[in-house]
Amino acid sequence: MKTNIGSKPAFRLRSSESIRRSAQREGKLMNSPRLLLSLGLILLFSGWIIPLLMVMHVIPSTFTLNFLGWMFSVGGLFLGFVGAAIWVKTKKE
Repeated sequence: MKTNIGSKPAFRLRSSESIRRSAQREGKLMNSPRLLLSLGLILLFSGWIIPLLMVMHVIPSTFTLNFLGWMFSVGGLFLGFVGAAIWVKTKKE
């Protein structure tokens, strides 16, 4: 088995500082109430449109689409509540 001691590794290990900065950026993005409210609104709207199109017989009513519409509605409601809670918290401070 050959070992290349002097060669550079194929990947670069990230320093703890760059990992910390990256985590802070991602944390700020997910704590943005405007982003969470926007995503929640889009998901709620999608969860309303999918069943409407099924009722109008534009798309077929399948278990997968029914479940997807339900997931979008619940996920949008959850993200909206979290976004509203963060918004109220930041306005109080």
